[in-house]
Amino acid sequence: MSVGLPAASLLRPSELPWGELGAGGGVSRVCRVITSEHSDTLGAGLCLFERCSFPWRLTYDECVHVLEGEMEVEVEGESLRAGAGDVVFLRAGSQVTYRFGERCRLFYATYPVNWDELLEVDGG
Repeated sequence: MSVGLPAASLLRPSELPWGELGAGGGVSRVCRVITSEHSDTLGAGLCLFERCSFPWRLTYDECVHVLEGEMEVEVEGESLRAGAGDVVFLRAGSQVTYRFGERCRLFYATYPVNWDELLEVDGG
């Protein structure tokens, strides 16, 4: 276990800040739940999307569990549709386009947790 990081944490998303992603039209909000304050390796959070779509290049492995609604992910010309209860795994380096119709809530996990910091170091 890493020095200084808690062995266990109870985190309530209702008590955490939600941020706007500003992605592709409608609603795109994220709540980063597990950050580098909790883990040296794993990141996780919740998202809420409504009527939006956006392209993204993943610099991290990502696992998405759809909690409510439906999402579509286009990866290398293949379209994956996931509904409530489905899990989608996306490998680092993938160029994807996310699409959301009506309300979609999801849980995501990323590795590594500090992917955004690594982008800054690499100039990405």
